Amino acid sequence: MLNIWNIILIMSLIVFTNIPFGYWRFKVKNLSFQWFAAVHIPIPFIFLFRIYLKVDHSWVNTPLMVLSFLTGQYMGIQVHKLLKKRINTSSWIFVDLWKVFFSKFTPKSK
Repeated sequence: MLNIWNIILIMSLIVFTNIPFGYWRFKVKNLSFQWFAAVHIPIPFIFLFRIYLKVDHSWVNTPLMVLSFLTGQYMGIQVHKLLKKRINTSSWIFVDLWKVFFSKFTPKSK
């Protein structure tokens, strides 16, 4: 029996895990080693989430997990584009968010 709350929880975890990796992936060269790392490093976390929450590999769950993965990557790219308009961005979302929220705001230099 599928527990809908476990599926919703794992989908949320997958999305939020992938946001930093999508952010990183946007900054690196397409199909480079770092690009492949940004795409593939989150996959073991997804397997651990699925094992811990006892979510099986069914024909319903797998497309939902892939959609969550792609959504997280896309959201990371969108966050990078948004911050790029305000500050000089790095490949690290946490560093850039620290700059925005906790440092003196320095606008993007031209």
